[in-house]
Amino acid sequence: MAIAYVMFVYKYDYKKAEAFVKQKRGVASPNNGFMVELIQFHKRLYEDFDSLPQPRIYLVSSHCKETPQIITARLLKHPLYEKRKNIGMDCRGIYIIVTRD
Repeated sequence: MAIAYVMFVYKYDYKKAEAFVKQKRGVASPNNGFMVELIQFHKRLYEDFDSLPQPRIYLVSSHCKETPQIITARLLKHPLYEKRKNIGMDCRGIYIIVTRD
């Protein structure tokens, strides 16, 4: 979370924010999954809108099985359509769809 905070406040990219936090607290070591999420977080905040998949689709769901009361919105990284073939969304899910407009 400290790395995400530094990225947000100082507008650092992931590598620069990680180095900054590790300089202050050497044991800081996010796992690979969180590292990927931090890189995507920076893209959502500071990069051009077109640098991420279009449209951006977020799945709203529980964080994990162990804590179903904690809700999060995750950016779907796989396309929902390929060459005019609609892969579709699970009708039991809640989605947020973000377009340029």
